[in-house]
Amino acid sequence: MFSVVKSSVLSVSAFTLLVSACAQSEPGPINIEEVGPPPVSLTVLEFGGPNTLFAADDVQNKVYALELSEIPDETGNLESVPYNLVGFGSKLANFFQVSPFDITYHDLAVHPVTKSAFVSLSMMGDDGERSALVMVSPRGEVVNLEYHSLSYTSVDIAEPADPGVTFWRDIPAPTLSVTDFEFDDGQLYVAGLSNGEFASTLRSIPYPFEAGVETTSIEMFHTAHNQNETRAPIRAMAMFDLDGV
Repeated sequence: MFSVVKSSVLSVSAFTLLVSACAQSEPGPINIEEVGPPPVSLTVLEFGGPNTLFAADDVQNKVYALELSEIPDETGNLESVPYNLVGFGSKLANFFQVSPFDITYHDLAVHPVTKSAFVSLSMMGDDGERSALVMVSPRGEVVNLEYHSLSYTSVDIAEPADPGVTFWRDIPAPTLSVTDFEFDDGQLYVAGLSNGEFASTLRSIPYPFEAGVETTSIEMFHTAHNQNETRAPIRAMAMFDLDGV
């Protein structure tokens, strides 16, 4: 277990027995855009409030902050209603007119107010791969969000993973440039890979996006393998307060 203390504690899970962090953090370059290219392929999601959805784009190596205030959410339910959608994968496949086996699910984030689930996915079809962002209610109602037309700001992922590197033979390293988000006290924490010697990286990006991105190399030693894990990314994070710290 590895923890970074800022205004709260960031707990990071990893499939290693001993984890250490390189304490040195340096401000990184940042490119902020309010127009620029729209998102192409959304993967990791995280809410930064009721009107802001952070989304990673592993094709353009960017993090987007999508503006949701103009989306009429008719699927939401302010009450705590459990999701129990049997066979929903088949329903979603019918919605997009593809086979259930052609859908890859990337992430899910629940709206903090309406409780609607936002799901990022990609599909293979006759025209190749396409990306989608859908909003789903506990009752199974689906809205396909035209995220290309949403207002947004974006920031480049500095020193993204090398596109010439693959894992397990066919997984491009840039698809792991962002593996998880956590948002806390105006800071977006971004876990993933970089092109450094120790590729596992934790980035801290102020939001609204501005200069001052900090990057920390996460160095892991795997006791079972008796070697450094130079490119094992953080896969899941959680924010919590520890005695007010």
